[in-house]
Amino acid sequence: MKLIAHLALALLVSAPLACTVGCGDSNQPVDVLQGQSREDLDAQADAISAEFERSGEESDTPGPTAEEEAMNRS
Repeated sequence: MKLIAHLALALLVSAPLACTVGCGDSNQPVDVLQGQSREDLDAQADAISAEFERSGEESDTPGPTAEEEAMNRS
C-alpha cells in the first residue's frame, strides 16, 4: 500500500511539472512576416518559384513509360 501511495504522490507532483515544461510557450503564434515588406516577400516568392522551375527542368528522372501511363489510365 505504501508503494501505491508513493506512486500516486509522484504522479501528482510530476504531471503538472511535465506539462509546464513540455508545453511552454509553444502555442504562441509566430509572426514569420515580421519586418518584411510586401516587395521583399514578392521577391522571395519569385526566387523560390524560379528555383523550383529550374530544378524541375534539370531533373534526371525519366518520364513514365508507356506501360506506366496505361496503368495510370485504367
